[in-house]
Amino acid sequence: MRDEKEKKDLINRLRSIEGHLKAVERMVENDQYCIDILKQTLAVQGAIDRLNNIILERHLHTCVTTAIRSQDQSERERVIGELMQLFQGSTHVSWNRHTPAPAVAEVTGPSLLGPGAAAEEPSLCVGSCCGAAGTGSAGGDAGDGEKAIARGRGSHA
Repeated sequence: MRDEKEKKDLINRLRSIEGHLKAVERMVENDQYCIDILKQTLAVQGAIDRLNNIILERHLHTCVTTAIRSQDQSERERVIGELMQLFQGSTHVSWNRHTPAPAVAEVTGPSLLGPGAAAEEPSLCVGSCCGAAGTGSAGGDAGDGEKAIARGRGSHA
């Protein structure tokens, strides 16, 4: 069992993550620049990683230690199996954020790959940074991309 201080710390972290996610949601609703949104989602992911590390550390120092010291072979095997499954077999747990990103062509499709690309293909851009929000092309006027470049944020098109 966790003591009250530990519970309070975990709950405070979860509430902070929740608030951060709501702020990211507002950024998407307000068509904020895609890179700014990605920076914030990475910050949320980092906060979740830190939360997971705290929970895992406590689990290792309590539940796992108790099971390993136990005379019950099946209990030792059970906790080791849980940890192995957590780190190897689960597609729901991502402990390594440094996995290479997919190639641009895998993510964007033909719409962002150059001349002659189909303009009706949806774009991954959700912001108004380049005028492409959902259009697959520089959906605004030519000045939209120029404004993005002037802000130092290049255009998707």
